[in-house]
Amino acid sequence: QQQQQQQRQAARHLTGAETAELPADAELDPRGLLADVALADVADVVVGLHGGQLYNALYMPAHKALLEVRPYQFTGGWPDTYFKQPFTSDEEHADNSDGIFWFGIDTVNASNSKPGVWEAANSGCCHARDRHTRINPAALEYMLRRIVWAAEDVQKYKQLARKGETYITDTLQPAQEYHKHHGTQKLSQQQQQQQQQQQQQQQQQQQQQESQERVAATE
Repeated sequence: QQQQQQQRQAARHLTGAETAELPADAELDPRGLLADVALADVADVVVGLHGGQLYNALYMPAHKALLEVRPYQFTGGWPDTYFKQPFTSDEEHADNSDGIFWFGIDTVNASNSKPGVWEAANSGCCHARDRHTRINPAALEYMLRRIVWAAEDVQKYKQLARKGETYITDTLQPAQEYHKHHGTQKLSQQQQQQQQQQQQQQQQQQQQQESQERVAATE
């Protein structure tokens, strides 16, 4: 407990909480990176919209929680590549004994995610990624309660993952089931290639079986 208090005091010092003024441009503050690291090191939970700022979670101690919120229609292989896949393993997040506990909320209620600047101007790219997003308070409470229940316990985290309670929609449904039912789960290029390979293997096996049956019928 004393060590945690010392860490928090260091974090306050690095972030300028104990100083009267901060530089006008935060990017020019030499304490910026150290402040981010210090704050992450004492944080229990990091909550944020999908984006590079969530990489601050890499500085968190093991078994702390990252809650990633995704804009409307921004799901699947692309966003999974950045946080979900590195912090989890397969469908059940099976092996995360030394890592961060990843939790996610997909926005499926369009009213909670308004067009960003490029989408509103009908230009640019990455419209889904850059949409403004409002976090449904009920979904946030749902996830925070489960983060507290897991209490940095690997087995409890696995239990939540198996039940689909680490990754939900803003309508409080298990995200994987929702996207499967609505056909909105987008596969990454690697997943598409794996799916094609599996289909080809199944076709080859079926052809071999049919060929063997024809040979057996002629004997």
